Amino acid sequence: MSSYLLAFIVCDFRSVSGMTATGINISIYAVPEKWHQTHYALEAALRLLEFYEQYFNILYPLPKMDLIAIPDFQSGAMENWGLTTYRETSLLYDPDISSASDKLWVTLVIGHELAHQWFGNLVTMEWWNDIWLNEGFARYMEFVSLEAVYPELKVEDHFLDTCFGAIGRDSLNSSRPISSLAENPTQIKEMFDTVSYDKGACILHMLRNFLTNEGFQSGIIRYLRRFRYSNARNEDLWDSLIKEDHFLDTCFGAIGRDSLNSSRPISSLAENPTQIKEMFDTVSYDKGACILHMLRNFLTNEGFQSGIIRYLRRFRYSNARNEDLWDSLIKYRFAGEHIDLKKMMYTWTLQKGIPLVTVKRQGRKLYIGQERFLKIVLPNDPSWNSLQEGYLWHIPLTYKTSHSDLEIKHILTTKSDVLTLDEEVDWVKLNTDMNGYYIVHYDEEGWNALTELLRVNHTALSFKDRASLIHNAFQLVTAGRLSLDRALDLIGYLKSEMHNVPLLQGLGYLQSFYKLIEKRNVADVTHNLKTYILQYFRDVIDKQSWSDDGTVSDRRLREEVLSLACDFDYPPCLGKAKQLYNSWVESSGAISLPTDVSETVYMVGAQDDSGWAYLLEKYGVSMCETEKRKFLSALASSKDSEKLSRLLQLGMEGTLIKTQNLPSLIYMVARNPVGHFLAWDFVKKHWNELVEKFPLGSFGIRNIIVGTVTQFSSTEELREVEDFFKSITEQVSQMRIIQVATENVEKNIMWLSRNLDTMRTWLQQRLN
Repeated sequence: MSSYLLAFIVCDFRSVSGMTATGINISIYAVPEKWHQTHYALEAALRLLEFYEQYFNILYPLPKMDLIAIPDFQSGAMENWGLTTYRETSLLYDPDISSASDKLWVTLVIGHELAHQWFGNLVTMEWWNDIWLNEGFARYMEFVSLEAVYPELKVEDHFLDTCFGAIGRDSLNSSRPISSLAENPTQIKEMFDTVSYDKGACILHMLRNFLTNEGFQSGIIRYLRRFRYSNARNEDLWDSLIKEDHFLDTCFGAIGRDSLNSSRPISSLAENPTQIKEMFDTVSYDKGACILHMLRNFLTNEGFQSGIIRYLRRFRYSNARNEDLWDSLIKYRFAGEHIDLKKMMYTWTLQKGIPLVTVKRQGRKLYIGQERFLKIVLPNDPSWNSLQEGYLWHIPLTYKTSHSDLEIKHILTTKSDVLTLDEEVDWVKLNTDMNGYYIVHYDEEGWNALTELLRVNHTALSFKDRASLIHNAFQLVTAGRLSLDRALDLIGYLKSEMHNVPLLQGLGYLQSFYKLIEKRNVADVTHNLKTYILQYFRDVIDKQSWSDDGTVSDRRLREEVLSLACDFDYPPCLGKAKQLYNSWVESSGAISLPTDVSETVYMVGAQDDSGWAYLLEKYGVSMCETEKRKFLSALASSKDSEKLSRLLQLGMEGTLIKTQNLPSLIYMVARNPVGHFLAWDFVKKHWNELVEKFPLGSFGIRNIIVGTVTQFSSTEELREVEDFFKSITEQVSQMRIIQVATENVEKNIMWLSRNLDTMRTWLQQRLN
């Protein structure tokens, strides 16, 4: 086994235990006073471990599996073999206090760490440049396992957000390939990022969709069996997916999330501790998961699964490389031809970025093109050609039309192509159900047709297609490729939307624009945008109950919508929240608030001196970390800068507020319009102390940098950020996250420059 997976713990914790159908003893450990919060984790661990044994067709090799909640733990969780460690918020669940979102989070994290027992432990990447083989797969298997074991949690809603987030990181030039260079500790730490986790998962999903479930699963099983107890590389995965003729031959083309130039390939160089730490990033986790999602959908569930099993068996108890995974996924036919899956997958893991697919329809002809999607560089920029040069993806396109519900597939391996439809159609929608990892840009006629379709009959498209249209449109606005008013017109149908995913997608963009403009003190636009949101979504807000009733999707919508309404000072929302808060205080915290709205209630209560002081007192005595997180978020929402400064100081001291929570606290304060300069000044002043607490390249230090810097949106602020990091160049020279953060500021500056006047005019027209 790999040495990084060894753990010993000496403690006097209390446990609860159970046994799987195959005789594996599972125990959940916590401090004695929180033992009652362990029972859901035991149920989830038992069910999920049994699922993985069946899915991978490889038994868990150890006699026991311990899961332990650590009171002060910087990581979210760690997959030590047979002894997985967690933050208390990631393992403990109290049904009287925890919300539906909390339950989903705990289940996802357990699913992630148990998936690592096969991907990472049984088969280990050969070097940190292929960390996505661990993290992208674990992130993707979270969704596969919960979809099968806990369908009521509606994890498919959450997966779209994962891929949308991956695209955001990948569309910056500072992105990286999924497989990237990692040569020192800082680079390795930074590999644990969105690219490895989320982009990896989305690309796997795209591949699974293309190969069919059966083909994908078969290749995965082959990979696991071939490399068990050994190390594997990027290409080992692709070889496992393409070498044997067990079922229908298809192919893959996954997607990246690199529209910033500071991105990296999924498989990247990592040669020192800092580089290795940075490999644990969005590229390894999120982009990796998105690519796997694409692959699974392309291969079919069964094909993907069999390939994964093959991979795990082949490389168990050893190390694997990027190519070992592809070798485990079998050779497919597509349109009568064998597809070189390894060659295809390298376009997704060895180059950074995400493709933009352009579509123009003339009669029965579809003119398709591809280019690299970039957010802060326009086609007329002198650097455009150099940033596009050499980029070509093998993209598994899928599309539907107004005349057919059948999904049509085509592999785009060239810069442009022409497809012929069977008949003329009213509209065409590419990237069916967002199973592919790419952005789609239609010509004017195409956007007009889809906008009209949403207005007249939005249910003609699936909720995933509706959400992806909204997402792609606003991403294109940010990139300067689509006008803001066209994207705003696209979401004009949302009053009729009944599904929470597209509804929250549209509402989320409007809220993010509000937060960005609010920090620039543009009073007229801020006021009008708030007024428009409250007027337009009033029916959605008013029909929400202050309870925990409904499905997980209903509860998630309620949590988000009521939080926004109270944040925007909507009188009915403030009145109800104050009423609930006062009743809770009068009972000395004895009555239970509805868990899904409790954070909103606390935030309203924290806005006066007595309420803030009471919540700080409750924070100190609460025995539930989930509840403490809600208290902390409420405390950080105060409009009193002195209170925010006190919070930051308490976080630095590490007694009342644990050190593990300091990065989150800094981010919470930075999001507050009163606190974003305060948080940045705090980081500059305490930088040396912060890097002593959180190693360079670690999640903690990266979250601190991104959480503070990406709140800025002016050239003066950008210059200040650049000057600060230049002053500590020796410390941060190997960290990609600095370029990611500064590119995000550039993106904010450009968005305001391009869109503020358009937003002002559009709002005036709608409100008048």
